[in-house]
Amino acid sequence: MNYEEALAYVANLTKFGINPGLERIEELLRRLGNPQKQGMRFIHITGTNGKGSTSVFTANILAAAGYKTALFSSPHIRSYQERMQINGAPISKARVAALLTEIAPILDQMVAEGFPSPTEFEVCTALALTYFAREQVDFAVMEVGLGGLHDSTNVIDSEIAVITNVAMDHMDYLGNSIAEIAREKAGIIKKNSRVVLGDLTSVALDICQAKAKEMQSEVYHLDEDFFFREKQSNLRGQQFDWQMKAVSYDDVAISLIGKHQLKNASLAIAVANLLGLEESAIRKGLAATKWLCRLEIVRKPSAEKNSPMVIIDGAHNSHGMKALAGALKDLGIEKVHAVLGMLADKEREAALGLILPFCEHAVITKPPVARAGNWQYLGEICKTYGVPYILEEDIALACEKALAGMNSDEILLVAGSLYMAAEARAYFLPDDVILK
Repeated sequence: MNYEEALAYVANLTKFGINPGLERIEELLRRLGNPQKQGMRFIHITGTNGKGSTSVFTANILAAAGYKTALFSSPHIRSYQERMQINGAPISKARVAALLTEIAPILDQMVAEGFPSPTEFEVCTALALTYFAREQVDFAVMEVGLGGLHDSTNVIDSEIAVITNVAMDHMDYLGNSIAEIAREKAGIIKKNSRVVLGDLTSVALDICQAKAKEMQSEVYHLDEDFFFREKQSNLRGQQFDWQMKAVSYDDVAISLIGKHQLKNASLAIAVANLLGLEESAIRKGLAATKWLCRLEIVRKPSAEKNSPMVIIDGAHNSHGMKALAGALKDLGIEKVHAVLGMLADKEREAALGLILPFCEHAVITKPPVARAGNWQYLGEICKTYGVPYILEEDIALACEKALAGMNSDEILLVAGSLYMAAEARAYFLPDDVILK
């Protein structure tokens, strides 16, 4: 297979949907020689929101410390290659094609022998682990796809598990209460490991701590065992102080905006300290971190061109929208024009209710996946809040229509599904592509 054929093969596996459970991925990995057992050290990161940012912060710190560091994350923004990186470099198209050419007949043989077909995400996980093992990485930072306990990434034996937060999302698969979802996420905690916990409700905290105790694992909890204090926050970045017991760092800098990123960075620093990494690597790794479509400024205001600032954020659920709304408030942004698109399986009323008070006008668009469902329904929610809106199915046209008539004193916010955000980003930054 060439790269395009390989992607088509993977895309065809989406027909198997989301199918929690480890039996298929374990069998596929066994036939691939169990790459997850070939000497890599694993950091496993889950959470309703923030797991991607925390993962990339952690991976960049490890790379800055001199380790050959892999990062597995999803979904991608520019290219499928982004899902598998080593020291910040995405896997090449040729390597994706070669590995999937190798994996496909093994998968087909599994099915021929009566095993259920692995899902698209399970094959992606197997591809990543095989790639990382063959490249002999020191560390692999693995972001959970969905939940934790039954997620395909849970085949790894991690020495540190991170749970960023627990909120209501993916209820069809994870449960209808914080307690049920917390139990799924706590499922990544391994025997005799260490656990870093973020901003958890009391119910989620009790469940995660109980699981850690059962697994005889040490717990380090934000605001109890380690702390951060914001010092400066604006559209150029943020500075904060950090402390864990006798260790403290002043004026730590990150370029990602939004106070929720201070929590994510703090979790990554906690991981680095548990691994005994140097302060210089922590500062260098954090400062170098960029993460696409997370309060990303993709266009600066231009009085000369009479064009507005454009910010893109993949806030795809209530918890994410709450963080986005908080960031806008903290940055002194009172009103925006918006392009909005959310998946039908999200709590759309609750999520949009957090951001619509900031919106002067909205263009409702369709995320480019089947789960978009009745995407036009977001317009009905806009009516409830008295926000004028128009519908435009095509994402590029939605951005174009939102920009019409705006000036350099205004702000365009593109928010919602990461799939939609990725297409909008390509509209504003068409030359930012991965070529190899």
